[in-house]
Amino acid sequence: GLDIRCVRLSLHRLDEQLVFSADQIIPLPEAESYQVQVREKRQEVRAAKNNEKDYSKLSLSYDGDHASEPFRKADIGSETVKLLEEKGLIDQAVIDFLRADRSASFQFLKAFEEVTDREKEYNRYPINKAPELIHDGREYFVVRNWGIGNIDSFIEKIQGRFPQIRFIRH
Repeated sequence: GLDIRCVRLSLHRLDEQLVFSADQIIPLPEAESYQVQVREKRQEVRAAKNNEKDYSKLSLSYDGDHASEPFRKADIGSETVKLLEEKGLIDQAVIDFLRADRSASFQFLKAFEEVTDREKEYNRYPINKAPELIHDGREYFVVRNWGIGNIDSFIEKIQGRFPQIRFIRH
């Protein structure tokens, strides 16, 4: 966001006087208005991104009872799996249901060997920690790609399948 310019300073002798001149060389004067527009656009995009951030927290209830402490959106998947496990609701049909979910633009549950190098690079799954779910001896990791645009779809799917679960926004 800094306005940076390069100016050439020159000293000239005119008769018996020294004359100082300054010429802007970067950005070229004719390109300056364009660069100002580009800079303003970048600032608008940055401001819009900052305004879209949602720092609210969520918590879970089960059959109307408080079931979790408030958590960040990034933890919605792992907190949901934890509650499903605590309530004994995990079976192969639920595993298949969760593995089919792509609300976060990535498969909700993946086994370690299914996580791609690119997903590892961008930490889409917390494979450096203990698996969030173990079912029939298979270890699964929960996606961590949650944002404003995708948690509502996930919440609808979970509450549709498990009507006793409710997500509370704080």
